[in-house]
Amino acid sequence: MGEGAHDAVREPRSVPAGSFHSARGTVPPATHPRARGLLVDPRPDETPDDVLRPGSGYHLRMMQHVRLVANWLHAGLLAVTPWLATWRPGWAAVTVAGFLSLRPVVRRSRAAEPWASAGAALSAAGCLTVSGGFGAVAGWLGLAVLVLAVATFLPRRLGARPDAADLLALAGWGGAFALRPDLMAAAAGGWLAPAVLLVAARDAAKPVARRHLDGSPDPLPPSREVRGTLSLRSVVVRGNEGLALTVPLDLDLRAGESLAVICDVAAQVWALGAVVSGRAAPLQGEMLVDGAPWPAGERLAAVVAPGESFLASSLEDNLTALCDEPVDVDAMVAVREACSLQEVEVELDGRELARDGAPLSPFHRLLVLAARVIPSHYRVLCVVDPMAWVNAVRGEVWRAAVVRASVGRTAVWITADRELASRADQVLELRSGSLRPLP
Repeated sequence: MGEGAHDAVREPRSVPAGSFHSARGTVPPATHPRARGLLVDPRPDETPDDVLRPGSGYHLRMMQHVRLVANWLHAGLLAVTPWLATWRPGWAAVTVAGFLSLRPVVRRSRAAEPWASAGAALSAAGCLTVSGGFGAVAGWLGLAVLVLAVATFLPRRLGARPDAADLLALAGWGGAFALRPDLMAAAAGGWLAPAVLLVAARDAAKPVARRHLDGSPDPLPPSREVRGTLSLRSVVVRGNEGLALTVPLDLDLRAGESLAVICDVAAQVWALGAVVSGRAAPLQGEMLVDGAPWPAGERLAAVVAPGESFLASSLEDNLTALCDEPVDVDAMVAVREACSLQEVEVELDGRELARDGAPLSPFHRLLVLAARVIPSHYRVLCVVDPMAWVNAVRGEVWRAAVVRASVGRTAVWITADRELASRADQVLELRSGSLRPLP
């Protein structure tokens, strides 16, 4: 790494929050993909112009509300389309144009799901019942349930469609009319209401990450958008045998801040990381995100740690594994440069990665794990780094990657590396089961 890269790592606050350096220059937060949907607290010295500028906390909070309204409006238009197509065909084209124009916004936000799509599905089922009777709706409901199950347990992985649920819905919808052309008649329910039912069933799915034998879940986008404020309220970390590893811990971390927890005991590093990332419940107390309890099973934090799962696919697919939409070419180039992935590409030599990250070395696997966080919409990052680095050059590349993946996010680094810890906004030490400021 050149001197410029070292300077950028030592002075992470010298560029706007959410930016990072690349060979193309500094990528500002308003244009970089991981700044989309980011919620930050307004600074006390902000002027009205600062508050209203694109990328500000106020602006982004307003955008989140706009997306919520767009979600419900999209579902409403989808719900009324089959009824209008049956009884007011002239208006159906207007509603179709409406929900298609809202589709790009809805694809980036699931703020109203699954209720919005569930309502649209019920409306389509009701239209089928009225126009074609219970016999018509029964078969389509069975296919819709199957599409919902596939979308839940075989979620989209590579940031682009079609996925397994899309293919099943299309094959089932087209196959039914190929075998029974009479189903297209209005008296049998028509073709539009079944299509709306299947689309709504797919959109209502909440993907479930499968856990593997090593306990690591599949890489998936976040369950929903959060602001990123974290709080620990009397949290007692549980050890492997169910015994307490810590005294009750209390901590508050504002959105966008970074906290380093120095710990030299590997078992405590892993146990605290599991609690902070939401993957394990504390023995006592609760984790709060944005002031509310962290719901069990919700993916709200990206995790960078040895042993995390990869996609059995190409490097590019793995870099977008946490994304819920396609990533453009310029952003991918910036991500590769931000985390120094040139050596990774040389080591792969065009080969695909296995689920455990092979054939990459452990160091290069960690770089890819950090890099895939950057284009994602995760607002919380947990880094588990249980061992200090012996190789000085690789240690510095790793620290640079962690800092760049953390900018613009609420980040908790649980590490034995004091050099990495020195670059966080706050530094605490986990010693004798309690969090203490460094002496």
